[in-house]
Order: sequence, then structure tokens, then C-alpha cells
Amino acid sequence: MRDKIRSTGFFRQLAYCMQKRIYWPFCLAFFTCTLFAAFCEGMSFQYVYKAMELFESEAPSFGQWNGAKAPFLYPLFTSILLQVFRAIGVFSSAYIFAKMAARLQSNQHKKALSQFFSFSFPFAARKNTGEILEMLSFPSRSFPQLFIHMHALINAAVFFLVLLGFMLQVSPFLTAVTLVDFSLIAVLYRFVSKKTGKKSHEYSQTSAFMDASFAGHVHTLRLMHIWGNERSFREKAYRDIDALYPKLKSVNIWNACLMYSFELIGMLHVGVLVLAASIHGTISFALLAAFIGLSYRFAQKLPIIAQSLALIVSSSGSLQRFAAFFSDKDPYKQKAKDNKLLEPPQSFRLDRVRFTYPETKKEVLSNLSMSFVQNSFTAIVGKSGAGKSSIFDLLLRLYEPSSGKVLADHIESSSYQLSSWKKRFGVVSQQPILFDGTIKENICFEETQATIFDVQTLCKDLGIDAMIQKFPLGYHTRVGEKGSVLSGGEKQKIAIARALLKKPDILLLDEPTSSLDPLSEEWIQRAFLQLKGSITMVAIAHKLSTITHADRIYVVDGGTVVQQGTHEELVMKEGMYQTLWYSQNRADKTPYFS
Repeated sequence: MRDKIRSTGFFRQLAYCMQKRIYWPFCLAFFTCTLFAAFCEGMSFQYVYKAMELFESEAPSFGQWNGAKAPFLYPLFTSILLQVFRAIGVFSSAYIFAKMAARLQSNQHKKALSQFFSFSFPFAARKNTGEILEMLSFPSRSFPQLFIHMHALINAAVFFLVLLGFMLQVSPFLTAVTLVDFSLIAVLYRFVSKKTGKKSHEYSQTSAFMDASFAGHVHTLRLMHIWGNERSFREKAYRDIDALYPKLKSVNIWNACLMYSFELIGMLHVGVLVLAASIHGTISFALLAAFIGLSYRFAQKLPIIAQSLALIVSSSGSLQRFAAFFSDKDPYKQKAKDNKLLEPPQSFRLDRVRFTYPETKKEVLSNLSMSFVQNSFTAIVGKSGAGKSSIFDLLLRLYEPSSGKVLADHIESSSYQLSSWKKRFGVVSQQPILFDGTIKENICFEETQATIFDVQTLCKDLGIDAMIQKFPLGYHTRVGEKGSVLSGGEKQKIAIARALLKKPDILLLDEPTSSLDPLSEEWIQRAFLQLKGSITMVAIAHKLSTITHADRIYVVDGGTVVQQGTHEELVMKEGMYQTLWYSQNRADKTPYFS
């Protein structure tokens, strides 16, 4: 489908983006006004021709001009009146087109966002960041200029065709000369536009990769300054720009050829008309003057057509990519389910699960089984890369198992509506993710209907209300991009409040204290101690001292469960858990729950 779209012309691509009937009335009104304006233009020149014929036959001196002896003035004034009507028609068509373009831009922006949010996590994660940002910003970035030139092109093309009809009526011979000239222009345009379109597509692809590289520089800003290697990053960025420069230069050169060749041929065309009329010998001065006037209007339209076509052709690469964005098929997307998970399950279970990440094709879980009982505390431990985080990914249905089942009370997770399944989970990550908004907005990330009273009550129960009130604007303090104005402990406390505000059935803790100071770690341990027995909790932990009071501990190695039991049972058995426990040799054995 993507290749099919790329092989189509610009207007077919645009029609692909306009597959809604709401645009039809706009199109009809626009073309009606444009045709009316073009008709007035042609009639205006026809009356000018009549006025010149009368003037040529009467040829009065300036002193003899008056209403009775200057009949050529009547068609001349009629021509002026028609030009006024033409201006009204052009303005009306521009107004209608502007409304249609604004609505189309808004709808396409929403459609692009809807398409992106409809992607499954595995599919979206595999996409290039620069490409996604380009597609999401394309309507607001490119559509305004694109539609300005589209309006100019369509308007000029309609005038071109209507004026051609009047030219045939005035002089078939001179019209034939005009058509020969314009045939040469068509051949030139086909050659140049093909080259321009090809160069534009190459430039668009290279530009997307460069944007992705720049996005990477922004994301690693802290690391870049810590290492002090701004110079190497800058040199790499310069190399990316240097690689883009030849393609941009080539696009600009071919665009210039497309635009200025039209302008030159348009002016030469007027000279050809004069030469053809002198050779023909029977064409009157009035006819030639009127026809040159029509041809001059043609010459005025040619640079407009050339410039508009140049921009449209140069934008075709991006437009092709934008149209193809909507044809992307998500192989990981599941069919929508109507069955909602309404009641809290008594247990969640992974039954003989195998899982391979589609990006690496490497199996990370192999015949793994474990269960999580309601209101119990379960811990998952193991070496790095053992598959612990992949278990969370499957529980949250970010991915689906390659084989085996994820069950809630013996019913497969895939039987439930995805959104209702995810509402049952709250997540506290090792690195909390905050966005540039207020503290309240970050806590109410999912529960958007929660009031400030709900948020304050929760924060008081957690003991973080005093911390928040110390900020100048309290709950209305903006946290900055990625929570830059907060400390690590403050960000984690807000993340915990966000997870608990949705009142989840199961709380997933992905090493939430591993990067915190001792005081923040102690506070979080006490917070989870209060929750024990009232909510199902599953924790991934490297610090075994934090999960000694877990109801059940699963030891994972090589993607499968190698041991399970309580802390007391496992520490007495030879095996990985005992090895990990004694190898840590920590003086501080403060558990999450004591």
C-alpha cells in the first residue's frame, strides 16, 4: 500500500487525505467562484477588444471625445466593471479555500495523532523518532504554505483554461501558436518536475534521519554535559548537516529551474505572437493588441503556476510519507474486545509463558509460570537481563506472549478490552516519568476528573502534602520538563501518588528506591508498609533486604523461574537466592515491610 501511494501524483495523494464528504461543498463553492472570476476575466478582455475595434474605426482626436462621439467607452467601462466582479470572485474563492484548508489541516492533525495513538506499543517503539515527529508536525508545519500555493495553482489553471476558450474565439491562428509554445513548456515541466520530485524525496528522507539524530542529542543533553563532549556531538551534527547540504542544494537548483524557465518562456511567447502576426499579415492591430493582452495575462499566470508547482513538487516527498503514515499496518495490534474487566480479580497468573521481543528476536522468557494472589506482596528477583521487566511488560499487555497465557481468574487477558485491563494496574518505575505541567496535573495524569481535594487528601495520607506546600504555588507549581525542578525523591513521591490515585487492583513496583537517598528510600518503604495487605503488590528488586517480608519470592534466571518461596525458606537453601543474599553483604537490611 505504501508503494502504491508513493507512485501516485500530488492531487491523488491530497484526495487520499480528503476522504470526507464535508469538503465537497467547499470544493463546489470554490470552483464556482473561481470559474465566475475567470469568466469575468475573459469577458473583460473581449469587451476591451470591442472597444479597441471601435476606437480604431472612429479614431477621434482627444478634443472630440464625449459621450455621443466615443462609443468605445461603453465596452471599456463594461470591461472595468467585469474586472470588479472578477476581483470579488477571486476574493470569495480565496476565502472559501482558506476555510476548507483550515478545517482540513485541523482534521489531518487530529487524524495523525489518532493514528499514532492507535499504534500498539511494540509497533510505535520500533519507529524512528524523527519520522514520528515529522508526521505529527507535518499538518501545522507544511499545510499552510502548501494550501496557499495550491489555491494559486488551481486559480491560475482555471483562468488559463477559460482564457484559452476566449482566445480561440478571438483568433484560432494565434491560439495555435500559443498551444505550440505551451506544449514545449509541458515537456520542460515533465522533465524538470520529475527530477525535482526525486531530489525532494531524497532530501525528505535524509532530513528525517537528521531530525532523529538531533532529537537524540536533546535527549542525551545531561549525559553530554557530564562527559564534556559537546565538541564531538557538535561535529557529528555538522557532519549530518553537511550530508544534507548537497541534497538541499540540488532541490533548490531544480526548483529554480522549474520556476524561472516558465517565466522566461512566457516572455518569449509574447515576442513569438508579434512575429507570427506579422507573418500572417491579416491580423488587425486591435486583434493583436487584445490577444497580446490575453497572452500577457497568460505570462502573468505562468510564474504563479511555476512557483506553485515547484513548491508542491518539492513537498511531494513529505506528502507521500504523510499519506503512507496512514497506511502503516500494525502487526501487533489486537482486535478490539467488548468484554471489560469490571471486578477486581482474585489472582493474576502467567502460565507457561514464552516471550521474544520483536526488535531483537531473542527469547527472554521461557516456559515461565507464576501467580499473584489478591492483597499479597510478591517479589521478583534475579540478575540483570533475567527477564524481570519483561514480566511487567506482559502483565501490562505492552506486549503479548509468544506462547502461553496471561490470566486473570483463569480468563485470558486477551479476552478483555485493553483499556479496562490497564486500568487495573498502577506502576511505580525506577525512573519516574513526569511531564512539563503542574504537580496536580502530574498526579492526575490518568484520573483527570479528580479534584484538588481528592489529590490533597491522598497526599496527606501519604505524608507528602507538607513537601508540596513548601513550593511557592503548592500543587500548582510547574515541575519543568521531565520534572527538572524536583529532586529524585520528590519525583518518586509524586509518581507514587499518581499510581495510587487511580486505586489500582495491582501495584507494580519496578525498583522504585534503587536510585534514591536513604531518607527518601526509608519514606517509600514506610509508605508501602502501610499498603501491605490492602492491595496486590508485585516488586522487582535488586536489594534483597527490601523484600524479606514478601509473601512469595520468585527467583528468575534465563527467563524462567528457578526458585520460589519466602525469604526464610530461600535463604536456607543452596541456590541463586542464597548466593545473591550473601554476596550483597549489606549492613543496612531495612526491609520495605517490617
